[in-house]
Amino acid sequence: MIGPAKLYRDSAERVADLLARHAALERQFVRLTPSLWRSPGVGRLFRSVGYRLIERLRDAGGADREVLVAGTPMRVDITHWMFTELYFTHAPYEAATTAYLKRHLLPGAVFLDIGANGGYFSLLAAARVGPAGRVVAFEPNPRACGELRRHVALNGFTERVEVCECALSNASCEGVPLYVPEQDVRSGFASLQPETPQGREYLASASAVPVHTRTLDDWVEGVAIETMDIVKIDVEGAEDHVLEGMTRTLAAGRIGRLVCETEWDSTMHRRMVASGYVPEVLEEIGPILNIAYCRAERTEPWRNPTAEADAGEESRRAAPQRS
Repeated sequence: MIGPAKLYRDSAERVADLLARHAALERQFVRLTPSLWRSPGVGRLFRSVGYRLIERLRDAGGADREVLVAGTPMRVDITHWMFTELYFTHAPYEAATTAYLKRHLLPGAVFLDIGANGGYFSLLAAARVGPAGRVVAFEPNPRACGELRRHVALNGFTERVEVCECALSNASCEGVPLYVPEQDVRSGFASLQPETPQGREYLASASAVPVHTRTLDDWVEGVAIETMDIVKIDVEGAEDHVLEGMTRTLAAGRIGRLVCETEWDSTMHRRMVASGYVPEVLEEIGPILNIAYCRAERTEPWRNPTAEADAGEESRRAAPQRS
């Protein structure tokens, strides 16, 4: 007798096989997923089928589809982990960070994406800054860098996005080991610092790839960029090293805003505040925060969104109710 669990798995496998063979059925399935992906009960089935479909497409060499990145249609490989749920749900990757960059990246701006991976934020920035702007994407992982270059070219952004296959750190060196997970779906956890909590979880069986590292200070000296409007840093535990390598650039006031994945009490955070930047928590990612730092003269006095929300709730409770 076939148990319900096996019947469920077999059904999901058969539906995924059918979708992988028939593009029209895949399109019909994806039209339903935004509203049903998170629904109780049926949502679990849709997710099971969706992830099995991605496995089949990945085994076949990938699959380019159109997704919306901050409202702009982009052509990407949906088997890359940064774009899979975006394809099925239309929900932005790191929604608050996406909204922040969309709000502050204006035509003609300069954006640095340090730890670009497959290029979600680089694509977003390229669309926002336009032909007069500039995006520089740093990605040392050879596999991820190849995906990044492909996504940039696929969307016609090669003239405004410069891809640098190196890691930014606290020294300019050759042959520095970058620890890269063996599984493609975990490529975002490649790091120069494998002893972080995330590194110990995801890099236990990683292979070391020799990469070139540079400091941002050294890089800035060789380019014709006076100021950087926004710098984004996501380097899986090596953020402090990146900051050590950009002290002259920060001191010269050449960075307007910086968005970083870090902790509120980290060395990185304390240094940014001491350098005159005002912090704003964008979102929580497990124990880590995405924090935006803005030079004090370019921002309004910092507001605590949690306190404001609590105050607003108190006001609503205290307001007289209509009969």
